[in-house]
Amino acid sequence: MKEAIIYQGLKVRVLDESPIPLPGPHEVIIRVIVAATNPIDWKSTTREEEIELHGEIEIKGYNSTGKDVTGFVHSVGPGVTEFKVGDRVGATNHGSGYAEYSVGPSHTTFRIPDSISFEDAATYGLPYITAALGLYHHMQLPAPWTPTKSRTPIIIYGASSAVGAFAVKLASLSNLHPIIAVSGQGSDYVKSITDPGKGDVVVDYRQGEEKLLTSISKAIHEDEKIKYAFDAISNPSTINLLGRAIDSESGVLGTVLQQEGGLEIPSSVQTSLVFAPELWSPVIHTEQVHKRDSITNRESGFVFFRYLEYALANELIKPHPSEVIPGGLAGVEQGLKAVKAGKNSGLKYLYRIAETNV
Repeated sequence: MKEAIIYQGLKVRVLDESPIPLPGPHEVIIRVIVAATNPIDWKSTTREEEIELHGEIEIKGYNSTGKDVTGFVHSVGPGVTEFKVGDRVGATNHGSGYAEYSVGPSHTTFRIPDSISFEDAATYGLPYITAALGLYHHMQLPAPWTPTKSRTPIIIYGASSAVGAFAVKLASLSNLHPIIAVSGQGSDYVKSITDPGKGDVVVDYRQGEEKLLTSISKAIHEDEKIKYAFDAISNPSTINLLGRAIDSESGVLGTVLQQEGGLEIPSSVQTSLVFAPELWSPVIHTEQVHKRDSITNRESGFVFFRYLEYALANELIKPHPSEVIPGGLAGVEQGLKAVKAGKNSGLKYLYRIAETNV
């Protein structure tokens, strides 16, 4: 099969003689129609590994990237009962997506209804599940199937990013309003997925921190406090700003990136890091509480990917805007470099694997 190997500096080489993977327990092999790029795909290339080509050890490269794919089930491993050969599916995996065949863990694989294109379906995956884990597994907000009946203001920072946009869409399904969506260049798109009739507002972070805080405070009642915030950008400046914007005594703040320092938020604010790779941590049966969290991440992933099937079939969650980069796997280098440079504001880059001509 054809497979993209990524080297440091985001140089990509497409091989055409890689073996088709075999499914392990609870895995499906997917014949990939469309693959997508997420920021983690370029960030993951700082580690290199040796590959063997024509019986010789090649210069080191990295192929465990490409976490979102859509296509047809090619084969299934032991223990897989939900999927069969030929099913239209999407999967969020721990790598291997930039290839003609990819490994999909069954608990992060989902069916795609005939009404949804492979391109649209490829925009969900990792951004969707990151938002779902953040809002529901970590922040313990009401799920879409048990929406709240109480007014619940929430700030979503980076609302035009794929993760932020899916957080907005899920928050709406959970009836969390008003949504205070912070964005910049992609604000027009964010306005299309918020509901001013329920108090939602879109505020531009480029107006500066103090004006931004003023705009946030104007979105709520005079005697009201904001308890929840979800930060889809998560650098020290955004986290610190949200620490100022939410209730200093009972605030709950979800973030998506680990910080090494530079944080100045009240100690009473409850912070939670959404670490999506725990979706693929081995299930270790142990009584240690810190090990149990990885297991419940897997369980939450299973539940919310099954909910995604329902939401797609009932047109409850719209796809994220996308752009197909031509050339199939040969376009991966262009896409990775563009995402690293921040050129994909409000867009997710896709690759049609059949267009690969190597």
